[in-house]
Amino acid sequence: MSTVIRQDQQVRIEQLVRQGAYPDEAAVIDDALSLAERQARFMALVQEGIDDLNAGRVIDCKTAFGDARRAIAEIAMEKAAGQATP
Repeated sequence: MSTVIRQDQQVRIEQLVRQGAYPDEAAVIDDALSLAERQARFMALVQEGIDDLNAGRVIDCKTAFGDARRAIAEIAMEKAAGQATP
């Protein structure tokens, strides 16, 4: 597969590397892909919630907040594990 990166995207990528936010261009792209994947998972969960609400499948707030806390902790662990890898 071949991907073309627009000039404005290349400038942004290079700027992030120059600022020291990433060690190289590949790391910028890896992080962008990880973010896109997390966003897609989040949007799927939001849609699932909307579908449940529309179907009358609801839970009490204590359960909901517990589930949300666990999901946030899981995302934080994924992020920490991703930062630990070179």
